[in-house]
Amino acid sequence: MAFVMSKAGSDWHEVRIKEVVEPEIIPRHLTWIKFSGIAWRDSGLYYSHYDAPASDALTRRNEYQKFIIIN
Repeated sequence: MAFVMSKAGSDWHEVRIKEVVEPEIIPRHLTWIKFSGIAWRDSGLYYSHYDAPASDALTRRNEYQKFIIIN
């Protein structure tokens, strides 16, 4: 199961993944996600994200969104 978190109403999201059989949150999480859906497929988890921005993350233009598949 995956769930999305946002801090302080930001458009930037973090996705956390939780095991369903053993109810624990996996330490690895997905960051710098904006304007993306998440899809589970047989071959993995699909989503898109941006590279981590510089310190001015809230004022820079978002460019070069990347499509990711996690197997």
